[in-house]
Amino acid sequence: MCKESAVETLKEDDINRLKDLMWVLTDIRIDITAAVYFFNRIVINGGLDKRDLVGPNRVCFHTIVLQMCRFREAWDHYGKSTRKFLPKELCKAANLIKICVEDRGYYRYRSSYLAHAISDKTKRPVLYKDAVPALKKIVGYVDGDDLREKMIAYCNWICSDDDDCVSQTIGACISEILKLTGPVEHRSKHV
Repeated sequence: MCKESAVETLKEDDINRLKDLMWVLTDIRIDITAAVYFFNRIVINGGLDKRDLVGPNRVCFHTIVLQMCRFREAWDHYGKSTRKFLPKELCKAANLIKICVEDRGYYRYRSSYLAHAISDKTKRPVLYKDAVPALKKIVGYVDGDDLREKMIAYCNWICSDDDDCVSQTIGACISEILKLTGPVEHRSKHV
């Protein structure tokens, strides 16, 4: 539930939860932006040989997968009680991102390949070749597609100048939260 037109009265607890959400979203946005920048700079424009791209690709996509899982977790954790203060259209856009994380199998990839060295099924090391189909699903690849083009399009959906990209949606959430809470102290004061 997001706000329609009636303005809810913010209580101190609401303000604190909104600030907490704002910091989590800020961290996520920083990391996904950096991962896409790195991908564009090194992988797309870096002129590396194909065999040298495996490591940078993994760093970029693993960062994105982890952060997208964190986004879903934060969006769920702060729930309706916090999101009710945000514009309805912004909540719809953020909910679409959350649904994408669920439908494309981010958690399965994270739990099966990214966060573990040993497979629960085989009790042997997790193999990169076994992770590739799950990663292809995340980027929206289907047989016959150009994988490189799908990866570029996916990164553009994560972070670009497009208002509908993940980074811009998260940025809009942060801006709306700051409108509600007013300026926040620098994070170092919370550490």
